[in-house]
Amino acid sequence: MLGFFSSNDFQDDTLGAFTRKGRWWIGSMPLAPHGAVPLRLTGGRKTPDDVWGGVTVQSADIDAGHTEFPNEIRYRVLWDDEHTLGARIAQGRLIELCGSAGP
Repeated sequence: MLGFFSSNDFQDDTLGAFTRKGRWWIGSMPLAPHGAVPLRLTGGRKTPDDVWGGVTVQSADIDAGHTEFPNEIRYRVLWDDEHTLGARIAQGRLIELCGSAGP
């Protein structure tokens, strides 16, 4: 009935498909060992916002001796000035997102 207010799905080359529900664009991403977890982005009616414009890489650690997560990328985001965030990667897969990474 109000189909002219709905949005078409959005396909991102890296993050996959997103469907708009309310003010959120909702997709999912694999996060071992949890399986697919929801990924929510804000945005307009046609596309999600470009969140990468607000991200700055602070440092990256690559340590083959650390078997649980040999790679960690620490980054800062515009919307959280109190924390350094982290993404832990093993065998080419994202395994953990950290709300506060250090040092």
